[in-house]
Amino acid sequence: MYRKYQTLRFLYYWIYVYFAIGVPSTLISIKYDVFETVSNTPTSVKVAGGGMMIIIILFFFLRGQLNEMIGAMEESPVKTSIIQVKRCMPILVIYLILRFAKVHIDNLMFITLWSFVSNLIGSVFNVLHMRYKVKVKDLKLQNK
Repeated sequence: MYRKYQTLRFLYYWIYVYFAIGVPSTLISIKYDVFETVSNTPTSVKVAGGGMMIIIILFFFLRGQLNEMIGAMEESPVKTSIIQVKRCMPILVIYLILRFAKVHIDNLMFITLWSFVSNLIGSVFNVLHMRYKVKVKDLKLQNK
């Protein structure tokens, strides 16, 4: 009985993971051609959603180092200029996100809706997983 519950728990967990993570990831890769080959010429290179996410992640990662560099600088017009540019950067990030969203709003709506449906289906399997997890735990306690 223990082995059966453990197997069902394992099965339901991975079905849940498939619907919660796998389906939305697949939808994103299909809609945005994540695995598309790009030629090596500079004219065919464009910043896609993944590239924008990487730029934003780098910005937040390097933000601390930028603050340290600014703090170490002497008072000067360069330091003031850098502080003012840094202050305006969130507006630029919002602009880039909105520009990206304007072009891809239909895809984003499709992915959001089906990710919701997929996660809703996955929730059923997560409930089953948790049910069998409790049963396995109870059997372990009984066998002690």
